[in-house]
Amino acid sequence: MKKHIAFAIAPVITAAALTFTLGAAPAQAITEPFTVGVTQPSASNTGVGIVRAKPTAVHTSTNFTVTKDNQVVKDLIVNGIIDTNGYDDVVIENVIVKGQGANTGAPFLIKTGKSNRVTIRYSEIYSSIGYPAMGIGSGNYKSYRNNIHHVSDAHRVNLSGSATPDAMLAVIEGNYVHDTIMWSPDPAQARADNKTHSDALVQLEGGKNIRITGNRATGLHSTDGTSSVTRTTTAAPFIPVTSGGMAYAVTTSSIMVSPAADWTISNVTIDKNWLGGGEVTINGADDLLGTSSISGNVFDANSLQNVAIWPKSVAGLSLTGNILKTVTY
Repeated sequence: MKKHIAFAIAPVITAAALTFTLGAAPAQAITEPFTVGVTQPSASNTGVGIVRAKPTAVHTSTNFTVTKDNQVVKDLIVNGIIDTNGYDDVVIENVIVKGQGANTGAPFLIKTGKSNRVTIRYSEIYSSIGYPAMGIGSGNYKSYRNNIHHVSDAHRVNLSGSATPDAMLAVIEGNYVHDTIMWSPDPAQARADNKTHSDALVQLEGGKNIRITGNRATGLHSTDGTSSVTRTTTAAPFIPVTSGGMAYAVTTSSIMVSPAADWTISNVTIDKNWLGGGEVTINGADDLLGTSSISGNVFDANSLQNVAIWPKSVAGLSLTGNILKTVTY
């Protein structure tokens, strides 16, 4: 269930400088000038074409269904979705996933829910027809340096399906998430407000040991009570079909912490990201249980409520070194 927010509270701000603790980049097959949490993700350093040339080969059918453990899906254009189909240790690399098809129910463009240890990296994931699908979901995966856009949620993490929670359930690092979309009515889920709830970088619904580090998410945001909705055409540059947007009557964020079913969310690291937008940018911080932390993040000062993290004072949650514009939040 989404958080409901009704306030107009300005953040308490004190002047301070941010010092990042530099971390080692994840091991890769090539040497690259990219360090998670130091290099800000962008269109030029994420997505296809980073490790090899951009793919030109097109998969023979709309959707790609994985058929075995340890399968590597690479250097390919998939016009529909990729379904890991319950197989483990799958790698998806340098792939364009275009999501052509109005899938209903849980419309993930990369479906990982029943698989363990799926890695998605150096790929571009988007809904090419403007349909509000979700990017990657829903558990036991690593997403690294992907360019994800024109979806409602880039990532979703929960304990659905038969995926076995490993020591680290989900790792979301170095991704560039932008131009998220809203849609009314929501074609995939019945909602009281009849709109998609678009949460940009990630919606956390359940699980423990989750790392969200070094991502850039601009978030869906508004300053006048309406959202400039990118309800897209079928091809780039994705010109909005309508102007002026729809009423901003839903809670959106860059990171939504929203436990579902009987799940809890614990031991989450939200570290050294560049985040913005949303009604508030990180919503539901009080549902981050255990040894969770929100540290070293840089927030755009553009959320609807002008609040980067809500609630702001959560017992047991480490909040250090976060920046709103040029000062500490």
